[in-house]
Amino acid sequence: MDNKGFQRLVFISLTAALAVTILLIAVIGWEFFSFQKTDEKIQKRNFIFVGNTEKILFYDEMLTMSAKMAAATGDIKYEKRYNKAEKELDELIKKTIAIFQEASEVADCIKETENANRKLVEMERKAFALVRNGRSSEALEIFNGTEYNEQKRIYSQGIDKAVEYLKTELKDSLREAKKTRLFFFATSLLGGIVVFISWILSIWAIRKWEKERAEFEKTLGKSEEKYRTLIETTNTGYLIVDLQGRVVDANSEYVKLSGHHSLDEILGRSVIEWTAEYDLERNAEEVKKCGLKGFVRNLEIDYVDKNGNITPIEINATVIETPEGKKILSLCRDITDRKRMEERLAKVNECFLNFGKNALENINHLTALCGESFGATAALYNRLDKGTLCSWGQWNVPSDYNPADNPEGHICYDIINKHSDEVFVLRNLLESPYAKTDPYVTRYKLQSYIGKAVKFSGAYVGSLCVVFQQDFVPSEEDKKLIGILASAIGVEEERKHAEDALMKSEEFLSIVFSSMSDGMVVTDLNGKILRVNQYFCKLLGYKGEELIGKYGTKYYPKTNKNNIKKSFAKFKEEQSDNTIWEVDLFAKNGELIPASSRRTLLKDKNGNFFAVMAVFRDMREMRLLQEQLFQAEKLSATGRLISGVAHELNNPLTGIIGYSELLLKDSSHGAKTAERLKIIYEQSNRCKNIISNLLKFSRKHETTKTSVSINEVIDNTLALNQYEMESGGIKVIKELKRGISKIAGDLNQLQSVILNLTQNAHHSLLEKQDGERSLKIKTEQVDDKIIIEVSDTGTGISEENIKKIFDPFFTTKDVGKGTGLGLSICHGIVRDHGGNISVKSRIGEGTTFTIELPALSKPQETHL
Repeated sequence: MDNKGFQRLVFISLTAALAVTILLIAVIGWEFFSFQKTDEKIQKRNFIFVGNTEKILFYDEMLTMSAKMAAATGDIKYEKRYNKAEKELDELIKKTIAIFQEASEVADCIKETENANRKLVEMERKAFALVRNGRSSEALEIFNGTEYNEQKRIYSQGIDKAVEYLKTELKDSLREAKKTRLFFFATSLLGGIVVFISWILSIWAIRKWEKERAEFEKTLGKSEEKYRTLIETTNTGYLIVDLQGRVVDANSEYVKLSGHHSLDEILGRSVIEWTAEYDLERNAEEVKKCGLKGFVRNLEIDYVDKNGNITPIEINATVIETPEGKKILSLCRDITDRKRMEERLAKVNECFLNFGKNALENINHLTALCGESFGATAALYNRLDKGTLCSWGQWNVPSDYNPADNPEGHICYDIINKHSDEVFVLRNLLESPYAKTDPYVTRYKLQSYIGKAVKFSGAYVGSLCVVFQQDFVPSEEDKKLIGILASAIGVEEERKHAEDALMKSEEFLSIVFSSMSDGMVVTDLNGKILRVNQYFCKLLGYKGEELIGKYGTKYYPKTNKNNIKKSFAKFKEEQSDNTIWEVDLFAKNGELIPASSRRTLLKDKNGNFFAVMAVFRDMREMRLLQEQLFQAEKLSATGRLISGVAHELNNPLTGIIGYSELLLKDSSHGAKTAERLKIIYEQSNRCKNIISNLLKFSRKHETTKTSVSINEVIDNTLALNQYEMESGGIKVIKELKRGISKIAGDLNQLQSVILNLTQNAHHSLLEKQDGERSLKIKTEQVDDKIIIEVSDTGTGISEENIKKIFDPFFTTKDVGKGTGLGLSICHGIVRDHGGNISVKSRIGEGTTFTIELPALSKPQETHL
């Protein structure tokens, strides 16, 4: 039976009942009317509560969804909808609580429900505060937390308990009404009429309730429609999928991102289907990860449409609870523009890294990069130079393009004169005044122009531009890019200016450098080397490129670096230094080179200090001459002293020798006396020999210099002490270069030098306890010098003793075994022959004496 039939049956039954009971109505009318009012009140209250409950659940769900959407998207705009819904919910809760003011049975339940609602609102408010601070993930953790779900449970149970209470109350009321009506039926023949009337009233109430519910559902539908409209109007793709990645719902923006035209095309399908092949596996894994972890952040996936077009997507997803179970809510955004900008910036960075020293070439590279990035017809950097508009940077320009022109009427000239940092966009050029004033607009049929003025030293001097033969509308990213490139060109302008100024300075420095025989170094004010001359490089053994760009402390020993830094800092502070100071320079081969240095601050044309010039003079020869002069002066003073002492001793010593010799001839003395006289005679002769050597050392004898073969001198000398060498187990090695030039020298003096050196070596080798005992004498000719090396593998000489080795009377031998004059005499002889003698030694390894003597001629071709 349909609703209309049911209503007809009810109407007929009511009519019959009224005809039978019309007489009794007047009697029981008042009592019946009272029960009717009571039932109506209960049912009305129940109806109001049920309606309010539906609304409360709707607004509560809206509050929860708004807070979760804000947490999931990081978008605070959902707070406005939340505030509005909360006000409506508060009013409904107050009205609902008023219904239960007289119901003590559910008072505690209502109180718990109200407390739970208050705590839920506090947590949702806290979540919005976190979203405003950019802490969306923490906001999501609130909704996934135990406390939130517990309060949600208490709230839902409170609503359910109140509904159960009303149902029970309604049943009890109806039961009491039925008993009352049965009583009236028992006491009245017309009891049945009361039953029919109660049914009619019930049906009427139900129909009324259904009508109100329909109106409520209609209102709810309108709210859902508004919510859907809000989602559809955003430029972010909203997507809801199940835990397997199948589409449950989506807005039109997501449908567009996925490469489809309607929602029906993707409902129930997996998002994997429109994922690029190379991202399939990764996307599937991220869907599983989101289901397990509860969220995914900043996932970048490429979608591909039916035509193969790729769209890069950024996805932020969160697991949400729905009546149908857990779902994944995803916010998807097209990041094509961002990707394109990242690629452009990568190219810009690569361009910067590949910059060379030529600023104009770098400007050309920047101009080309600008044109390529925009896909323009051509790109130019036009620069005002002495009243002419010159194209310093060009890309893809026609062959007949004029790179220098009168600036009047040109677009770039006007952009420069606007003195603005704005990016200028001009379209429809052929219809603009520039079609007549700028000669290139009409000639090359240009339609669009995008340009940015370039600054140099605070003034606008040029314009970077791209031009198109079609209409072109730049994006904000395009404008940012041309701004970056224009700024980079401004930097290169500054660098070019600095290079030009430096070039002028370098021209002057080059002249100075080329005429200087000292080492010269130019550094900036921080000590970084800008330039060095050839002499300085040769002095230290470096190439110029090995020093330029490094700091000046590179060529100082580590022990001196701190002092050098302090001195340089003081020098910069005082801005003048007339002091000549001595330093040790650290050569590439590890040698320490003594040098003198003087620094000067260099000024530019404006009087500003910009660099430091240091002049270094090699002091090795000077120090050698000083040492030789000191040695000569010391020997001269010692010689004068020895000469005086020797003369004073020689006279009495002659008498002692004479008388002792006469006494020895007298045979009247006993054997013991004769032995003592012999000792006196021998020791006196020994003293005479010592005095003779002293006189040789102190006097400047006339030497007889002839052409001498140094190899023959060495052979003859070694023959004299051959026996001593062999008896001591010493191996003598001769490496005498044949064919070397002769020298001008005194044969006896040179033989004395070789003899002294070999005897010293002999004594040192005898003191060696173990290891090989060898003496090597080597000769060679280098240019106009004869080099003689006498090396032994003896005990060696300490570093402290080497400094005093040529001092008169200095000896390391025991008393009576040496006078300490041998090496002093050798030093004097070599010096008189115009040569040098030096020594190198290491304890336990041996000693090498090196003699350099001038040759009489150049070396001859020799064959060993």
